[in-house]
Amino acid sequence: MMIKRVLEIKAGSRSGNVDIVFDDGTSLSTVKSFAKKSALSPGKDVDLGELTRSADEDEFNRCYEAALNYLEYRPRSEGELRNHLVFKRRFSAGCVSQAMSRLKKTGLLNDRAFAESWIRDRIANKPKGRRMIRQELLRKGVKAEVINEFLADVNDEDSALKAGLKKSRTLAALEHPEFTRRLTAYLARRGYSSEVVNAAVARLWDKVSR
Repeated sequence: MMIKRVLEIKAGSRSGNVDIVFDDGTSLSTVKSFAKKSALSPGKDVDLGELTRSADEDEFNRCYEAALNYLEYRPRSEGELRNHLVFKRRFSAGCVSQAMSRLKKTGLLNDRAFAESWIRDRIANKPKGRRMIRQELLRKGVKAEVINEFLADVNDEDSALKAGLKKSRTLAALEHPEFTRRLTAYLARRGYSSEVVNAAVARLWDKVSR
């Protein structure tokens, strides 16, 4: 047991935080709500070990709740959640790791499930080429081997036809050169290779020009 006396409580370097300064010159940084909940005030004697454990537990509970709230709107990758908790919410790296570990055990955080869902949604609702989908998932921190596993069955040829079908109908009144130019650019922006784009444009022109 290490008893220390609170000398003062002052504003911390981060918004919403306070520094609890003890009479021996040491300090403990925590959030205002914890200091208030713990009824800390100048002149109060505290067990530093117990206070530190309580502060860590309080941070974990707030971190875990923030993680649940962030996951409520849509599935997130581990990288997205970690960045949100560390850089936006400013929780400590250790606390974030503990919260993410619990979430993974409960199945609420799973990069494999996230990648599978992301790819399925892309193909069904907003088709893009394998290359672009891969880049999207890499930016979200999903490991390449996980992405490759679920992209293995994606057929860019079929996906490009699906992506270009609706657009081709809006271009159907154009002459062949202009139709080709605009649809080619449209599909290329969605990450399809030139070979896949050329084949899709030719098939779609045959369909709309009949």
